[in-house]
Amino acid sequence: MKNHSRYPFPGMDPWLENPDWWVSFHHELVTDMARDLCAKLTPRYTAKYGTRLVVETPVERNIYPDVVISRRRAGPVHGYEGEAIDPAVTLILPDDEREEAWIEVRTTGRTGRVVTILEVLSPGNKRSGTDAAQKYRQKQEEVLASEVHLVEIDLLRGGEHVAAIPLDGLDRLRPYDCLTVVRRASPRHHAQVYATRLRDRLPRIPVPLLSPDPDAALDLQAMVEHVYAAGAYWNLIDYSRPPAPPLARADLRWARSLLSARKR
Repeated sequence: MKNHSRYPFPGMDPWLENPDWWVSFHHELVTDMARDLCAKLTPRYTAKYGTRLVVETPVERNIYPDVVISRRRAGPVHGYEGEAIDPAVTLILPDDEREEAWIEVRTTGRTGRVVTILEVLSPGNKRSGTDAAQKYRQKQEEVLASEVHLVEIDLLRGGEHVAAIPLDGLDRLRPYDCLTVVRRASPRHHAQVYATRLRDRLPRIPVPLLSPDPDAALDLQAMVEHVYAAGAYWNLIDYSRPPAPPLARADLRWARSLLSARKR
C-alpha cells in the first residue's frame, strides 16, 4: 500500500536542507524541541525558544526565497489641495532582517537561571562574513565563557564548520553528515560528540541540567520525523529534483531507492 506521507529515511532527510523549506522547518523543529523539553522538565525547569535578529547580506538573500507582492492602484488619487496623483505599482520588498531561534533551559521561579542553550544551526550561521555567523560566534563565545551548558545541533551538510570543537578533533569520526556537540559547563574542555551519516538514525542526545539532576533526553530523530509529518513536508518537497547541496552518487542512488520503496 502506498504511503507517501511516511518519513522516507532512517536519519536526516537531505531534501529538507533546501532553502525553500529550511526556514519553516527550522522554526517548527526548534518549537517542537522546546515543547518536548518543557513537558519533561517541569516543574523544576522550563524550556523556551528565544530569537535574535540577523541582517541578511545580498548573498544570503539569494539563499532564502524572497516574496515580492505587487499591487496596482485602481485609479488616480487626490493629494493636498485636490491635486491628482498618478497611480503607482506598490512593491512589498523582502525584509533585510529575519529571526533565528534557539532554546533556553532555565530554572523556574522569579529569578530563573539560564542552565542550557540549545542551538540548531542554520545556513547563515555556517557562512563566514554574514551577520548571522558573526552573531552566532559571539553568542557561542559568551556561553562558553559562562557556566551555561551548550548543545549545538548541525543537521546541515553544507557550509563551514562552526561547532564548538576544533575541526581536526573530528578527523577520526569522518565521514559524517550531521553533527551534535555537547559542551558542559564543567569540565568545559570536554566535548560529547555525535557524528552521524545520512544512513544512520539521528541520536538521542543529553541535555545537561544542574547537578545533581540527571540529563534530559532529546530524541532528534523523533523530533525531525514529527515535524516532517505535522508540516506535511512530504507534500511540499519535490523529490524528483536532486537535493542541495548534491549527494555523492552512491548516496543519491541509495536515497532514490528508499523513495521508490515508499511509493510501492
